[in-house]
Amino acid sequence: MASPSLPGYAHEDAFDDGFLAVSSIHTLYYSQYGKKDGKPVLYLHGGPGGQTGKVNTAYFNPDVYRVVLFDQRGAGKSTPNAELRENTTEAILSDIEVLRKHIGITKWHSVFGGSWGSTLSLLYAQEHPELVGSLIVQGIFTVRKEELDWSRRAGAARIFPDLFDNFIDHLPEEDRDTPYTGYYKLLTASDRETRIAAAKSWNTWDMSIGTIKVNQNNLENINDDNWSLSHALLECHYFINGAWLEDGHILKQSNLDKIRHIPMTIIQGRYDIICPPQTAYDLHQGLPESRLCWVADAGHSATPTCSRCERKGNAAECFYRENPFKRSKPSVASQSPRGQVLSSPAVPSSSIAQARLYPNPGFLGSSSFEAVVHELSDENRQCMTAPLGSENISLAREVARATAQSTQDLQRIQNGADVLTLSLNLRKLNATKILFSEWRGNGSEQFLGSTCAALFEESFSANMAEIEQSTDQKKGVLSMSRRLFGNSTKPFDISGTMTVKEFYSLYTGPNLRWETIGIIITFIGMTAIENRHWQLIDSTEVERQRLISKLVEASDTCLLFCETFDNLNDMHITLLHLNFLLHSMFDGDQSFKTWRRLHDAVSALFALGLHEELVEGPKTPFFVVQLRKRIFARIYAADISFATFLGRPPRISKRFCCIHVPLDLEEEAYEYEREELINEMQRIDHNGWNTKGEIRKHAGRRWSMILATIREDILEVLLGRHPTNVPGTIAIRVECEAAWDSLPAMLKSPRDSLWHSGYSPKQLDTLILVKLFYLHTLFLAERALSRHTREISASSLLIAYEMLCWVNDAMIRRDRLSTFAHTSLAWRVATFGLPAAGVLALNLLRHASNSFLGRQEAVSRMQIIEGLSVLTAHLDVLFEPGDGNYQLFREAKRVLQSILEIAIAPAAQRQVDGSIPDSAMGFSEANWESFDQWGFYSDFWTNLGDHPLLASEMYDG
Repeated sequence: MASPSLPGYAHEDAFDDGFLAVSSIHTLYYSQYGKKDGKPVLYLHGGPGGQTGKVNTAYFNPDVYRVVLFDQRGAGKSTPNAELRENTTEAILSDIEVLRKHIGITKWHSVFGGSWGSTLSLLYAQEHPELVGSLIVQGIFTVRKEELDWSRRAGAARIFPDLFDNFIDHLPEEDRDTPYTGYYKLLTASDRETRIAAAKSWNTWDMSIGTIKVNQNNLENINDDNWSLSHALLECHYFINGAWLEDGHILKQSNLDKIRHIPMTIIQGRYDIICPPQTAYDLHQGLPESRLCWVADAGHSATPTCSRCERKGNAAECFYRENPFKRSKPSVASQSPRGQVLSSPAVPSSSIAQARLYPNPGFLGSSSFEAVVHELSDENRQCMTAPLGSENISLAREVARATAQSTQDLQRIQNGADVLTLSLNLRKLNATKILFSEWRGNGSEQFLGSTCAALFEESFSANMAEIEQSTDQKKGVLSMSRRLFGNSTKPFDISGTMTVKEFYSLYTGPNLRWETIGIIITFIGMTAIENRHWQLIDSTEVERQRLISKLVEASDTCLLFCETFDNLNDMHITLLHLNFLLHSMFDGDQSFKTWRRLHDAVSALFALGLHEELVEGPKTPFFVVQLRKRIFARIYAADISFATFLGRPPRISKRFCCIHVPLDLEEEAYEYEREELINEMQRIDHNGWNTKGEIRKHAGRRWSMILATIREDILEVLLGRHPTNVPGTIAIRVECEAAWDSLPAMLKSPRDSLWHSGYSPKQLDTLILVKLFYLHTLFLAERALSRHTREISASSLLIAYEMLCWVNDAMIRRDRLSTFAHTSLAWRVATFGLPAAGVLALNLLRHASNSFLGRQEAVSRMQIIEGLSVLTAHLDVLFEPGDGNYQLFREAKRVLQSILEIAIAPAAQRQVDGSIPDSAMGFSEANWESFDQWGFYSDFWTNLGDHPLLASEMYDG
């Protein structure tokens, strides 16, 4: 297989070439390269008056594409040379069709053109949209009067005034205000010497302004009289007639609408003097679905070698060429400046508009390479100038990178359409309304806030409704997919004066992005898993599970789209976190898939710089600061929780972060005017809690974040390789107790009065979680203290028993909790109930051994049996086959039932039945951790110790 050596692929000689008569006067030369049965790509050369050659195949993989080239009427090898009769734009467009049918191509996979070639590409697509799979256009030229004036008068003349004087001085005085007319007279004069002199003057101007720096090597072609005359005459012939197009024809909205559905990549050098960048921008504005790639340091030409070296077959010796590859010498001396553009991506995708072709490094700290570079003085940087012609290499490489990326774009558009089709089908079954609407006010608003949740749902529903009402829904989802890709690659600016609604409008309405779609679909997937009782029409459990699998896959697909753009933002990282939670519910918390997705969220957190100080500023309004602090809190707490749950090192360390604890503010405060917000902030104490005595919905998250910093220190003791520092570990426990003492009184409710104080379901959720987080952190601290002992301390038993009682109360009274308490309850049991049950069950087994009879215990045997019995009796409501944590709860129930049977059966009966092995009855305090014959692993229970999903505060009240 041919492998590219930048900037292109090496092709063998043409597998087919010949001449095709297209009129009584004109015969075209054409050639075909690459794979005979490959994807057909049409290359249209520039000029007018350019030519094609093997060099134009360099950007197409010969193992994939069938590259078709032809010299336009009067140009290159086509005959007769420089013939003006029957030589019009309409005639060339007709020739393309004649050639297509002649070589047996049904539809072009892609059409590429640069400069004048971009003109023909756009016109052909507008005339035959059904025959074009995708478009790549470079150095955009639409033959508007303003563009023609720019290149031969007003614009370029001001950039190269000395060269323009030479160009205009060749004309008689009376023709200098109309250079096209003046040169046309000279180029069609009867005297050959007059024609040649005019042609050389015309081409000198053309060749001189083709690059940022005038490259004298490019002027070598002008010495070829035949080429020079042909090129200048054809170019002037078309320009003086405005290419026989109405001014602005190509950019008319009605004409652009004809090709809106065609994926398009626009590549434009920022310093293109011949074809001003304004035209590329105008085209992109008319087709926002397209991808616009600006090449910062490039001009018009994309040919990476100078014309002289190319003519002589010495491309590899061109002094500014890097990574050269060998090409055969083109058959004709050169091309027009407008034709010196190598073929661009063979399979472009406009819909992934302006995807990043180079890495977006995100946040870079003080040890990064960038910090060193920035230390260079301005004086030193001025010495780092680019060599002559390097802008050509930049443009060529940009095209090469676009080629590599764009081959996947059409498939991405289809994949996006598949995601939208799934969403459309859900709406038809009314499932979107059922699933997402039920989540709103419970789960989604905890993450997004009520304003964001409402705006996201409204925007999503409006777009879906528009497709539902269309006569061609398949075309509608494809069009929407392209638009989403176009929007998702657009960077946006956030200003300090931006309102909440203005911020979210960056992701909704006409700016709808894949991040938004991904968040909606992820929520629907989470709801479909959580709500076991919703029913679609004639749906079965198998169909429900199949739908859940499709929703998980669609969420993953949306994330892949976002990662393609390399354009991190606040909603992207929110989607990463939500996708992690979805996989936790679907695959379970011990799955590598879940672990990896948390890693992705952590990586995004660092890349966005959310671990650094977050302060209000010119580009960061107050509410965005709070939003980012909440994102940090969720991911940091989830990381610490997962590390505890799996017994693995955490990936975020407070030693390298600014720990962000979001303020105890209601979301409505974010929309307050400045003065009103200041008044509200005065009701927040120095610890960040509200002084109104209100139990607010984010209180649980704040509290879990505070305790997470303490749990990180405990993890260092539990997982570290150093001997336990007992005084230090005791200090950690004291710190935990001090944090509880500093907690506002409204968040500390006694267990015996909690259920009789008139709290709302959400307030109950919050108060229970606040207490359980505290008890569990104490529980871990006790375990850290007893790390090197086999003894279950009295403190551990008391904490475990109290923790189990709080969990059991919630299980028994689950109907009094918030609507979506099922998943929240399951997470509480896994996070707090099972670790507590593990310690209590081990202690209960000790009672079954005679060696422990008569001991005074902190918690009585009957209390433990009662607590474990309640937990075991209610475990069935938490899991079903197909749940991610099904095996976890199933195994826990089996083990607990076995232990209870041992504890309840009289000792004499156990000996008679022989159901309990002697080794089990006689185990000692020294070997209690190896009681494996019951399927009971101490580490299994203790590693449940901080279930990640609950600590990440899916339901924090």
